[in-house]
Amino acid sequence: MLRKFLISDWQYKLLALLLSISFWLMLNLGERVSISVEKNLQVINKEGGMDYKVDRKRVKLRLRVIERLVTEEMIEGIKVYADVKGLSEGEYIIKVDVYNPSRFLIGIERIEPDYVRVRVLKAPEGGQ
Repeated sequence: MLRKFLISDWQYKLLALLLSISFWLMLNLGERVSISVEKNLQVINKEGGMDYKVDRKRVKLRLRVIERLVTEEMIEGIKVYADVKGLSEGEYIIKVDVYNPSRFLIGIERIEPDYVRVRVLKAPEGGQ
């Protein structure tokens, strides 16, 4: 009788067990708190022979982290960048992107500014 009770509908019982463990972990691992950090803005995919001037060097991020699980190294692993691939000479407004390797533990709430102004100039010949 007990064996039949345990074996019948085992898929649903396993699913219920996994869901209950997930909810328990979510509630007991810690509280989510908001923190603010400033990161240096990186310009990626630069082309040779071009010079890139960005109006902001630093970007403010508001992060939502699980207090007990997130380390300083995880926060340092977040990168902020502006992609200038394929831009010719001129002035552009480019969206600021964030690379977050720990996206399940660290959520991005806000990026300030969302966009930056980038001037693309031809690099001077001979370093002058």
